[in-house]
Amino acid sequence: MDGSFSAAGLGDITAVNAGTGLSGGGTIGDVTLNVAVPLNLSGSGSAAVIQGNNTSTTGTGPAVRGITSSADGYAIHGVANATTGVTYGVFGGSFSTAGRGVYGHAYATTGVTYGVWGQCNATGGSGVRGFADAATGTTYGVNGQSSSVEGCGVLGYASATAGFTYGVHGESSSTDGRGVVGEATATSGLNYGVYGTSGSLENGRGVYGATSATTGYSHGVHGESASTVGRGVYGEATATSGYGFGVEGVSSSTAGRGSMALPPRPQAGRMASGVRAFLPPAMVCAAMSPQPRVRTTGIWHLRFPCRLWCVRRELRR
Repeated sequence: MDGSFSAAGLGDITAVNAGTGLSGGGTIGDVTLNVAVPLNLSGSGSAAVIQGNNTSTTGTGPAVRGITSSADGYAIHGVANATTGVTYGVFGGSFSTAGRGVYGHAYATTGVTYGVWGQCNATGGSGVRGFADAATGTTYGVNGQSSSVEGCGVLGYASATAGFTYGVHGESSSTDGRGVVGEATATSGLNYGVYGTSGSLENGRGVYGATSATTGYSHGVHGESASTVGRGVYGEATATSGYGFGVEGVSSSTAGRGSMALPPRPQAGRMASGVRAFLPPAMVCAAMSPQPRVRTTGIWHLRFPCRLWCVRRELRR
């Protein structure tokens, strides 16, 4: 052999073409292939078009991570463009017993930020919806928590200036359920299980309760206290003038009661009453013996020695 060889059958590379998701290539010289920006991949079927798999069993390393430097950008943006069906722009799932299907974290320590933000343009849609489908256990469709001394675990805001809107709406289909439950677990301080306030000058309600059932023993608002000095329902009118009521009840029924209270069991030497009214001195009518009840300006007065018990009754023409 003289050291020469034949190139017959080896062939030549005449071009490098960029395929799907790539850019660059060429037909001569040194060529380079790059990932195309934006990267557009397409596929069909139930398999993922893009899949990231982080096999580490420790740490917080993500399988897929998106970063944006834009003041109005999205690190990850998901769009489901089907016009029918139950679709998800972003879907997250977790198999851990302490996992989160979707977790959002706003790292800024100042400003009005959101860990998770949801928005909906549909006339019957929900910006954010939580669904707990477990048939047992203490589960939450939506659970909110705040560590701030002035924070809100869950904040609902209806910004429309007209219409029948709700900042927060709760609904339960259970025969023993609660549409909304509020609980203040602190054992001291002035706290509220549910606190409502209204800035309306005409028809506002700080808290409003209504039952739509036409039969049965239902309650628009039900209050209960187990304390020896507690109040099941407490109302206070702080205005020093005007016709204010701490608690007002109205009934449209011909046999109804605007306010009704069941008295405790009478004890020796004490008088039982279901409703007690605390009146200023100018309105106290002391009587030394029982008298017939007197109707005065829509208030029924029951006069007994050294006490005045009264129930306000709404007058209707």
